[in-house]
Amino acid sequence: MDEIRARDIMVSPIITVNKSETVDRIAKIMKSKDIGSVVVKNKHDFIGILTKQDIVWRVVATGKNPKTISAEEVMSSPLVCVDISESMTKIARKMAKQDVRRVIVTDGGKQVGLISDKDIVRVAPEVIEILSEYVRILR
Repeated sequence: MDEIRARDIMVSPIITVNKSETVDRIAKIMKSKDIGSVVVKNKHDFIGILTKQDIVWRVVATGKNPKTISAEEVMSSPLVCVDISESMTKIARKMAKQDVRRVIVTDGGKQVGLISDKDIVRVAPEVIEILSEYVRILR
């Protein structure tokens, strides 16, 4: 059996927001699309990612006003990217090593999709063992 590749599990298209968009508006977009993250862009370049966790920890928990805070102020950056042909095992290891839960999938330098840790677990629960082993090593 061939190994699962990024192209097989990525979510596409990528939902993006402008870096100046308010967190309040982004939270509404995320809710309406039932997604856990959006990619932040500056004109045509992807510059970061904003997740539900970022909103809770960096905005709500710190008492900032989501109506006045922009995506750029609380996004995670830089983005971690993988090639569309990358194996799922290598992607899982890269995510663990970089301590990220989402990666951008590229094809010839163009961003074409997104993979989250949940996407990997959905198709291959045994990858949890790889991630768990890496976490154990780090501790």
